[in-house]
Amino acid sequence: MSPYAFPGYIVPMDTPQHPTQQKPEPQGTPHTTGAIIGRFMPPHNGHRYLIDFAQGFVDHLTVFLCSLPDEPIPGELRERWMQELFPQVTLVHFTQAIPEAHRDNPHSPSIWAQAMKPHLPQSTDYLFASESYGENLAKALGARFIPVDPSRNQIAVSASLIRKSPLAYWSYIPPPVRPYFVRRILVIAGSKSEDIAQHLSEVFSTVYLPHYTSRSLQNHELESIHAAQWYALSRQANRLIFYPQNPNSSQHSTLAITPPGLPEPHLILVFEQGLSSGDLHALKTKTSDMNLPIHYFDKAVGINLEVLKHRILAEFHQWGLDSL
Repeated sequence: MSPYAFPGYIVPMDTPQHPTQQKPEPQGTPHTTGAIIGRFMPPHNGHRYLIDFAQGFVDHLTVFLCSLPDEPIPGELRERWMQELFPQVTLVHFTQAIPEAHRDNPHSPSIWAQAMKPHLPQSTDYLFASESYGENLAKALGARFIPVDPSRNQIAVSASLIRKSPLAYWSYIPPPVRPYFVRRILVIAGSKSEDIAQHLSEVFSTVYLPHYTSRSLQNHELESIHAAQWYALSRQANRLIFYPQNPNSSQHSTLAITPPGLPEPHLILVFEQGLSSGDLHALKTKTSDMNLPIHYFDKAVGINLEVLKHRILAEFHQWGLDSL
């Protein structure tokens, strides 16, 4: 989406830039420079193609990330994603609005160019973009415009499509970005919680977070381990991730349902076959006013995979989960 469809941005003087090593310049060849600008909300494989193409075309590439405080994905998070995905570019983060740089202003390309030039080499040879705004912006920068996959034939995705239906476009989301969109499912089944979480992860071709137990670990260390498990495994998850309830605390406390160090779930599955009647009653009472979908499976039904699939699909349909 064209950045001219949104308020403009300026970069504060104290905003850090992230220059890193560019590819070495071959002897006897001109040093070429290029620029890309976008919101990257979130960065996806289409952006990867654009930036990889540009890196293969020029010797030094500057990428401008534009963010505003009221946008749905925080700019600081997008900056971390971009740093990890593209460590060899110079990344500049624009964080403040320029109201006059709106899409209806014919001078918007010049306004953008003036904001960008202080952070570019003395001359910029090329501007890369997948959309038509790039031509006028390139002229304002004194650069040549190189369109990259403008028809989206190579990578048929957009950031807006991913935000609307992330699970439908899962294959286009890079691993560092996936933890933000993965749907978290907590399994409560007493001592059987981990076994059921593992079984469900195999059925749905994804991963689960196993219990990590060690008598020598202190509570804060265990929390750090859970956070590290989440960091590592959520990147490998296939749209869903399962984790069992905290084995070291009572089900009577809603704060104890999720193991420490892990984010709260989007869905809770309760299997009554693993719970005593007293624990089940306490759990239902404690979670009755939680703004969170909770599904109960009674002892007679047990683990019915068809019922489970139907309920999970129904819960996450709005996120683009149409099949498992």
